[in-house]
Amino acid sequence: DPLTGLTVVPGTPSEFTIRIQPDANATIGFQQMTVNISSAQYPGVSTMLPVQYLVKADRIPVIQPPAVRPSCPPSFTCTFEVGLSNDGEATDVFDVGMDVSSVPSGWSINMAWTQSSSVLLRPGDVVQALFTVSVPETAAPDTVVEFDLTLQAQNDTSRVDSKTIGVSASMLSDATVGLSDVGPEDRMLVEAGSQISLKYTIHNNASRQDIFSMRVEVDNPGMWTVHQPTRPDAVLNSGGSTTFTVMVDVPANAQANDRGPTITPVIESKRSLMEIRGEPYDGLRVQTT
Repeated sequence: DPLTGLTVVPGTPSEFTIRIQPDANATIGFQQMTVNISSAQYPGVSTMLPVQYLVKADRIPVIQPPAVRPSCPPSFTCTFEVGLSNDGEATDVFDVGMDVSSVPSGWSINMAWTQSSSVLLRPGDVVQALFTVSVPETAAPDTVVEFDLTLQAQNDTSRVDSKTIGVSASMLSDATVGLSDVGPEDRMLVEAGSQISLKYTIHNNASRQDIFSMRVEVDNPGMWTVHQPTRPDAVLNSGGSTTFTVMVDVPANAQANDRGPTITPVIESKRSLMEIRGEPYDGLRVQTT
């Protein structure tokens, strides 16, 4: 006890323990200190004991939950990522553990088959660990399920972080997208050097409101230029519809009967993350002049 001192019998060694707690910003490596031992009864009797101690680099596991709760439609299996980082100064291998005891029957949450349960983390690194969630067909939209995730250092098992990660059942999107004024088998004659527009219609056939982003995939464009739609995401109530336009530039040197690119409309639900594709269209032809 530093306050009461240490009673020593003449001729008999007496052991004592020095407890050291380095500052959070202490320099890594060997450090020097001096222990001053003096007699309480005889002030002139004292000695100094040099002591060397080692400040070791620490490893600090940190789990970074997704900024947006992962979601998946009923009857689907989806993947999501969780960030793992090491805020210490020492490189270490960390074990990833899961507690899914509170996950309801029918749900399944696991590490992806490509994801190792041990992760090497260097100081400052962030590794995205991949997980899968399978949602039962009967799950109601917006149902939230949670599991506990742990990250533990192998070289110092006292260093561990634990977080509760939530996943949810999204809605099941039901929508269609296709050309508004042209059938998928119809031909559209265009002039060389012109710009034409293709109008597409989105129908929301689900029983809930949905939000869709839109784009087109282009195959065999050649010298043709297909511009992606520029309108904002479409918010559609149940049974609602909307349109978007895709502009196509025809090459100035195009020849009669030249075939245009194949264009496929694609919409993605912001609520279910489901991707819905329309029929591809390759009916653009350069007309004879």
